[in-house]
Amino acid sequence: ALLTRVYLYTGNNWADAETQATAVNGNTAMFSLPTDLTKVFTPTSSEAIWQFYNNANGYTWYAYSVLPNAVTKIPTYVLNASLVNAFETGDARKAAWTSTLVYSGTTYTYPAKYKSLTTSANTEYYTVLRLAEQYLIRAEARAQQNNITGANSAATDVNTIRNRAGLAATTAATKADMLLAIEQERRIELNCEWGHRWFDLKRTNRANTVLGALKPTWKPTAVLYPIPSGEILVNSNLSQNPGY
Repeated sequence: ALLTRVYLYTGNNWADAETQATAVNGNTAMFSLPTDLTKVFTPTSSEAIWQFYNNANGYTWYAYSVLPNAVTKIPTYVLNASLVNAFETGDARKAAWTSTLVYSGTTYTYPAKYKSLTTSANTEYYTVLRLAEQYLIRAEARAQQNNITGANSAATDVNTIRNRAGLAATTAATKADMLLAIEQERRIELNCEWGHRWFDLKRTNRANTVLGALKPTWKPTAVLYPIPSGEILVNSNLSQNPGY
């Protein structure tokens, strides 16, 4: 599964990405997509490939970080309107993986893939790799190889994810449209997980187009972080990234 992601990120090993994803997806004795979206991040999830066991508290640090504070009742992090509006009508993922809270007349939508803050419960494990990502990687690999529609195509994999979410099949029929459809599914399916959206925008060279429209202060050079000055001092072969 990790090798599949590596091939995706290199951007020039599409056949290998498809092969490795198929090796995971085809292992039906170990992995499957649960139809109940509330079961995806549980210890017994059939979708989980790699999970982290919790610390002594028995709940994920993620839930502790993003769920509304017990005192103020305000969530620490909220979804921006762009992401909230990106969910299609009837998408079960919005109901299962987000929640809302009204505070002082303002409605906040916050991530709720992990819901438990019960001490010692261990009802959820922090999930690093899961099957849905493998389907979406294979879809992208197939699209890049111009296998767009039909049996065992990019559309097949996209529809597997969409159908689980209660959505109709994709209408994308060209390579360009399919790649955008896959980007959309990754945005929704993997939202608030491990920075997938940020890395997707960077690796597909879409950061300027997407983030430039959302952030008035966005600069193209922001796709790279600055190199710490201390590292440049100890290595004369390093030069600062543009924009810093």
